[in-house]
Amino acid sequence: MDIKNLSTEQKLKLVMAVNNWSNYDIDGKVYQFKVSDGPVGLRTFVDTNDESKGMKDNIAYPSEQMLANTWNTELAEEYGAALANDCIENGIDVILGPGVNIKRIPTCGRNFEYFSEDPVVAGYMAKGYINGLQKRHVGACIKHYCCNNAEFARLYASSNVDERTLREIYLKQFEIAMKSQPWAVMCSYNLVNGTLMAENKKLFDILRNELGFKGLVMSDWCAVRRTSKSIT
Repeated sequence: MDIKNLSTEQKLKLVMAVNNWSNYDIDGKVYQFKVSDGPVGLRTFVDTNDESKGMKDNIAYPSEQMLANTWNTELAEEYGAALANDCIENGIDVILGPGVNIKRIPTCGRNFEYFSEDPVVAGYMAKGYINGLQKRHVGACIKHYCCNNAEFARLYASSNVDERTLREIYLKQFEIAMKSQPWAVMCSYNLVNGTLMAENKKLFDILRNELGFKGLVMSDWCAVRRTSKSIT
């Protein structure tokens, strides 16, 4: 597909979604993929266009924090492979995981879906998980980039981090996991050093130019507040 042949409206739809879980196919010009939450197994709906019909029954897995307690990267790869099989059975192309943020605040509501307090452990466990998924042609969307460590005021709070701490604690796990080339990265809700993550050019430049990420950057749901700022 040559993007030059698309109308302005079609180009805009390339960075939008048709519902909570799928992209626009641009009148059949691009593949329509489907994503699913997956911190403890798939969270999929009977009908993604009508969520009122309820959710499908799926296998519940141990949380990522339990997986990390094994320190077993081969097991992490088996875990990813099992999730990939579930995705294939349910027509899911990309799973919204793994979560690799650092667990430093006990009240963070997402601690169960983050691996560890240690960025090296989180990075290598994520690397195994991603390998297990993607060897079966199911994509991983590693999250939440970055410095998403609290639940309170997560849409508005700024994580203020000096450069050394940022690189040694909050980016290290992403750096390690990038060796597996996840298909996607999800940016977080929070601000980092006063800049909304969905608009944080500095951190996206690090992701692309230093960590070597070549895939899709997607926002967390409703994390984009100013479309033009996020695109530029």
